[in-house]
Amino acid sequence: IWLPLTLVLPKYEAPASATTEQLARTTPINLQLAQGLHLVAYEIELDRVNPGQSLPINLYWQAQGNPAERQDPQVRLEIVDTQGSVLDSSTSWPVPSLSPDVWPTETIYVSETTLKIPWEGFSERLYLMIAPVYPTPAISGDEKADHESQLLTEIVTTGTLTRVELEDTTLTRDEILADQLKFVGFELVPDPVAPAGTLLVNLYWQVLEAPRFNYITFVHLLNEQGELVTQFDRLAGGESTPTTTWKVGEILRDVYPLVIPEDTPPGTYSLQAGMYNWPTLERLRVTIDDQPAGDRIELGTVHIRP
Repeated sequence: IWLPLTLVLPKYEAPASATTEQLARTTPINLQLAQGLHLVAYEIELDRVNPGQSLPINLYWQAQGNPAERQDPQVRLEIVDTQGSVLDSSTSWPVPSLSPDVWPTETIYVSETTLKIPWEGFSERLYLMIAPVYPTPAISGDEKADHESQLLTEIVTTGTLTRVELEDTTLTRDEILADQLKFVGFELVPDPVAPAGTLLVNLYWQVLEAPRFNYITFVHLLNEQGELVTQFDRLAGGESTPTTTWKVGEILRDVYPLVIPEDTPPGTYSLQAGMYNWPTLERLRVTIDDQPAGDRIELGTVHIRP
């Protein structure tokens, strides 16, 4: 008969306690998530997030009350859209290596979590929700294993498609696609970009005529030899606001994430964009001052750093 000699527990790093500098950057909150477990502050490192971007979240915890009565639930964080759909979530212990019943009451602990903003299909305002999650065997009586989520904060995003005012931009392009859409300009974030990084390409369009079809936008990155390095094709405006929903006179910013391959050499690359019909793949013709200018827009250059 084999008997275990010892129980091997997972090794955790020592819990991180908050410094004065960290607390100065936080948003104070007094949220009792469970008996004796209080969320006293939180920190979100980004004021506004883009599609596909990671959202770092720091939570600051403090134990209060009788240690013997403190509960030790896991914590679930969710990013929820205006329809109540969960876009991303994470569940973990506030401090994996230390139960709240042994926390010193004067110490504030920090936990770090990262959630992901989806590429498309969400509103410009999202909500960060928080809830305790109890192991089912530890629940007695009628208490539920998952408690109702509470609003922690609102998240402002650029959205896949954003309506802007002309005076808010400094863009001065004049390409016109199929007499329906005027290309106003573009922005690159960040520039330069590193290999394996994501380049956000913001395209600005002004609606001249109501688009006749739901067009696909393409964004291509080419090397000095004109070879395709990477691309991103997507329904213009996303699933919720395709081009047939665009209104005459509107100026719209549409965001396209371009992932740079990890093995891309540093240097200067060219960026092109345009639109086409699906499934015919026929590109929309481009004109400048009523003169034909091909079937793509030459945006400019992109710098890939080492």
